[in-house]
This record gives sequence, C-alpha cells and structure tokens, in this order.
Amino acid sequence: MSCSKCGKESPIGSFFCSNCGADLRGEAVLAPPALSQPAVSEPTKGRVPTWVWVVCVGVVCSCTGPLIFVAIFLPPYLQRESAVRQGEANTNANALASAVQSEAIRTGKYDPAVSNFATELGGAIPLNPCTGTTTGYSITVSGESARVSAIPGTNCGTWTPMVFSLSL
Repeated sequence: MSCSKCGKESPIGSFFCSNCGADLRGEAVLAPPALSQPAVSEPTKGRVPTWVWVVCVGVVCSCTGPLIFVAIFLPPYLQRESAVRQGEANTNANALASAVQSEAIRTGKYDPAVSNFATELGGAIPLNPCTGTTTGYSITVSGESARVSAIPGTNCGTWTPMVFSLSL
C-alpha cells in the first residue's frame, strides 16, 4: 500500500507510513497497480462443457439413427420381398405345370426335363426368383401322374412351395 502524502510504499496492514508517519488507517488497502491481474474465472473442475455434450449427442444420434431405422424398417421389407418372390415362384411353377400337362396330353406321357418346355412357355423357362435360376423347378414323374413345384432356394427365406399334382 502506498502513502497518499509521500507516495512511499508501506507493508500491507501498516497503520502509519514508515517514511513520513502519515496515518494510513483510513486508506483503502489495494494491491499496487503493477501487481493487479485481470479477473479470470477458474474453470469448474469435474464439469463437462456444454459443447462437449452437444457434440457427443450429435455423434451418437448420427451413428445410431441409421441403425435404428434399419432395425425397424428392414425386417418388414424383407418379409414382403420374400412373399412376393414366393408368389412369383408358385405362379411360374403353375405355368410350367400347365405346359407339362399340355405336353402329356399331346404325347400320352409326362416329361421330367424342365428345359423341354421352353417353347410352350413363350420361348424361355421363367426364372425362379427364390433360386435365381431357370432350373429352379422340380418335375417328379410317377407313371401317369406328375408333380410340379418350385424349388425353395435361398432367396425367399423358409417356405414350402405349392405342389401342382397332375394326372393323365
């Protein structure tokens, strides 16, 4: 603290100036201007800044949002797709069964070779969407009867194809 009369520095807490003896008790005890520092708030220890929380929440949402979307909407979509493919496979097997029956009526016997019916089916055997092939059909001949069905394959999940039983 400095004396207001002579300007001499005296130790803080002194009652009188050590140079001129002036009474220092009425003077405010202030740190010298050279020793004063700007006020800086101390960071609160253990507290995470708000911006860190905002960034963390944004990262979590951007990563988990698509996963939640997929988890909710993908299973029903795949079930519908499988059901559509199963229906197409059964429809194609029915068309093949009609061609097999027509040929059997014309020739008097059933032919177990799927590839022999391309002409009757418009020039090509239809694709079995559950196997992804044109050979994904089964013709089982037993005397004067036959059974035609689609082969389940792996693209349609677990299912039992329709069996079209034919007889002469």
